[in-house]
Amino acid sequence: MKILYSTLLLVTFLQVGYAQDPVITFSETEIYCNGTDTLFVNVANAADIKGVYNYTQSMNPCFSDEISGTIEITEFDEFTENEYSVSDFSFGAWGACYFIDPPTGNLRWTLDGSLITWPGTDNYGEQWQFDSFESTGDSYTFTYSNTYAETGFVTLSKVDGSTLPFLTIDPSENTNNEYTYNWSTGSTDNFIVISENGTYSVTISDGVNNYEREYELMNAEQEHPDFNALSDLYNSTNGIVWDNREGWENAIENNIGCNPCKGWIGVTCLDNRVIEIDLTENNLTGVLTPAIQELNALTELNLSFNLIGGEIPKELGNLENLSRLTLTQNQLTGTIPSELSNLQNLNSLSLSSNLLTGEIPEEFGNLNLFSLGLGNNRLTGSIPNSLANIDGLRLLTLGPNLLTGEFPNEIVENKFMFFLSLWGNQLEGPLPTGLTDVGLIDLRYNNFSGTIPEEYGEYNSIFGLRLDGNQLEGEIPNSIYASAGL
Repeated sequence: MKILYSTLLLVTFLQVGYAQDPVITFSETEIYCNGTDTLFVNVANAADIKGVYNYTQSMNPCFSDEISGTIEITEFDEFTENEYSVSDFSFGAWGACYFIDPPTGNLRWTLDGSLITWPGTDNYGEQWQFDSFESTGDSYTFTYSNTYAETGFVTLSKVDGSTLPFLTIDPSENTNNEYTYNWSTGSTDNFIVISENGTYSVTISDGVNNYEREYELMNAEQEHPDFNALSDLYNSTNGIVWDNREGWENAIENNIGCNPCKGWIGVTCLDNRVIEIDLTENNLTGVLTPAIQELNALTELNLSFNLIGGEIPKELGNLENLSRLTLTQNQLTGTIPSELSNLQNLNSLSLSSNLLTGEIPEEFGNLNLFSLGLGNNRLTGSIPNSLANIDGLRLLTLGPNLLTGEFPNEIVENKFMFFLSLWGNQLEGPLPTGLTDVGLIDLRYNNFSGTIPEEYGEYNSIFGLRLDGNQLEGEIPNSIYASAGL
């Protein structure tokens, strides 16, 4: 089933405001390869305590008269949220009183909602804390103390006169309110999942005030059309233990790099569609998934020299563009699905060296193969006469198996065969004849009988001939002795 790219709109709310409307922003981040985008609706307090402040301060026991000046509050660092550094948290007191530099160290102001604390210990070993804190909107007035029993009284106000957020040192006054959500889609959760372009609105309520915002989604995308099928292939063949899973693992396990046409090992694309998969000798285990049929642009599939078990999915017969299917040297079981005969563009089929049983499908005579390899399995029955209909067949490997009966001579008659291997079966009757030429003939370990044809030594291209282990009689033809290739 094809899944459209969808978008998850998630509302997060941090309320540390005094009496101001919250700041509501949107940020869109693609995080899911299976078609889900996350569009965050960030609802935060309008009050940002960063900035330059005027201060007045008195300090006990050093002095009772007020001193004044300016200080700056900044983020503690770029990696720490809701923690702030004060440029001179002594506010001039040490210079005025002790004529020394202000303390430094792991001292900072920390916000949790509207709850402000002052943790940390300075370079003199002193621990600091707020003793009282009043927030009026125009200013902060607070008292503080440290472990040396020094206390101070401070008033802060923004140099630019802007309104300050409500802050408190009393956890019971923390204004992390509960909010309700009402989306234009009808959802009342703090997120929605969407997959189509359009304008989406949400009303956020704190029980007293309503805040309405809209977001226009203009670039809703579809996931890559081959992602789901490739993900199924990865999971069904235990991709987590592949020897090389470059690209696949990041996308499927971590949702990073979702386009298989960009750096996935063994994947070749054309026009942003997967046309070739070659995962030869890559420790694939498990089974093949029928979902491979969804890779409808696929022309080549090579999963040879792995440990894949189970049956060959009949759904592979739906890959109408497939030209090469190579599943050699696995642990595939069951019968060969006749549905593979639907692959009219297939020119190479190799299922050799598996544990396949049953008969060679008669329907394979409908294929347009150049090469057919079914050797080293446990196939039984006779060789279908229908294979004679494959005019372009040049490589035929059917051994070893448990095939019986006579070899249909019309399969090779009047054809040039690069390679004819029928060894290790139980075939009987006369040896194949009538080829126009051949490269290698391997008919050993069968029950062929009769004499060796004179023509075997007359083929111009022959370079190998194995006939041992049969029930042949008569002398070896002189033409074989005279053959330049033998």
